[in-house]
Amino acid sequence: MKKIIKKYWMLIFLCLFFEVIGQLLFIGSNYFQYTVVNKVIQENKSINEIWLETLFAFGGVIVSLTITYFSDLMRCRISYKLRINLKQIVSFKINSLSDEEYEKNKKGEYISWYNNEVEAISAALEAKLISIYVSLVLTILPITLLFIFVHWIVGLVALFGGLLTIFVPSIAGIFLSKKYQEIAMEQGEFTQGIENLINGYAEFAYQNKKGLFRSLIEKFSNKMESKVAKVSYFTFGISLLIGILQVVLQQSTFVGSTILYYNGIASPGAVMVSINFSAYFIEGFSSLIENITSIGKGKGIIKKYKNIREYQEYTKNSIPFKELNINKLNCEIEQKQIFKDFNLQIDANKKYLVVGESGKGKTTLFKIIFGILNKYSGDLILNKEINYKTLVPEDLKNLYSYVPQETTIFNDTIRNNISLWNKEIDDKKIIEALKKVNLSSLLKDNTLDTVINYDNKNFSGGELQRIAIARALVDEKQVMIMDEITASLDKENRQNIENLVGELDKTVLYISHTTSTNDKNFDVVVKL
Repeated sequence: MKKIIKKYWMLIFLCLFFEVIGQLLFIGSNYFQYTVVNKVIQENKSINEIWLETLFAFGGVIVSLTITYFSDLMRCRISYKLRINLKQIVSFKINSLSDEEYEKNKKGEYISWYNNEVEAISAALEAKLISIYVSLVLTILPITLLFIFVHWIVGLVALFGGLLTIFVPSIAGIFLSKKYQEIAMEQGEFTQGIENLINGYAEFAYQNKKGLFRSLIEKFSNKMESKVAKVSYFTFGISLLIGILQVVLQQSTFVGSTILYYNGIASPGAVMVSINFSAYFIEGFSSLIENITSIGKGKGIIKKYKNIREYQEYTKNSIPFKELNINKLNCEIEQKQIFKDFNLQIDANKKYLVVGESGKGKTTLFKIIFGILNKYSGDLILNKEINYKTLVPEDLKNLYSYVPQETTIFNDTIRNNISLWNKEIDDKKIIEALKKVNLSSLLKDNTLDTVINYDNKNFSGGELQRIAIARALVDEKQVMIMDEITASLDKENRQNIENLVGELDKTVLYISHTTSTNDKNFDVVVKL
């Protein structure tokens, strides 16, 4: 966060400066109102004798509003810059997670980081850097002027009332900070749950269970909204208490200054400005409370993003793949033994078919080889000399292409979905990959610039799966790991892909529940 503040310190300073000047002019214009009222009532001055003070009073307000307008424009610019940079920090945070850490959180939680947490941190930073100082000016200046131009008794009444209004919210801010963190997490789970149900809506419709869909949505919504409502009820109660205290405070200063005027202690101008000054003081104090609350909300969330290492582009470590030896591999997941003293040798340019019943560890094995899972014992030795433990995850990802069961498709062009925005991959290579996965017909009605609909409405599931395979082909890694990639394909396309696998001049690790263990396209069958 310090880097962001340092980066935009001049804009922040100018915004703060103009906002403070605007408030000073606005409040200061009351001096001329004070003078005008005293001259008219006490000295019986005519309009001709007070026109200059009147002009200054109006002029001060107009200049103040103009300055405030420009400071608001700067504030808007700061908000924009903060949110952009905070979203980059969220990206850095996600990039700093290991693959294993990333999989622990739900997708909805990451979406919540970009939306809810960025908004909370942005509001907290604005409050801490700008708003709280403006609030202090709006609080301190009016109370000081009450002491100077009205009376010290009225000033003390306002000060005591103000301290009373800030005491309760300060304690409440601590409670709210924790609750808003809980809500942020709940919103992530809510987003994930709703997205999951929406994706599966067709299943409910096909089985005439639309009522169940509605009730499940309500269940997620009720859980989320009940937590928000509880915090809102508490917040409303605090707001009501503050509102009552503010009204009592404002009326007390007015009544007090009126009594002082009646007894000849205060001037008529003092009675009038006491209303304004107490209103400004209440506004300033209320704003101060809101800013303290906002800072409290964001404080806990900000801690989460401290000391994040910035993502460094990976410098390729060219390691040739000759062989991989897996020696005495042991792995447990959720207290279930997946592998016990498992051994396997994988040689370059051979095709390995991995088969086995569900839950036997086929996908787990691939994730260990790819470096996604690190909680295992035993040795993985690359090229007879390099221990996996000495390699960084990026080294392994530079060596292997991993095509998972779940197809990842982006709301972008066919070209970018296959090349992953890599400009070095030309259209010729992309078209060749499409031919290999039997998708050349796709380009009859489309171009590489055709956008794949985000909800996958303009391509079939099989076509999307083959696009994902084409992505792995243009990546040109030495080893391809394919995890049940033909599950959504028909028999013809499944056979085409398996024939393609057999023709590839690279090492292939392939999971399939449908391929015959005697398939001619594979050199070795590994049964788990």
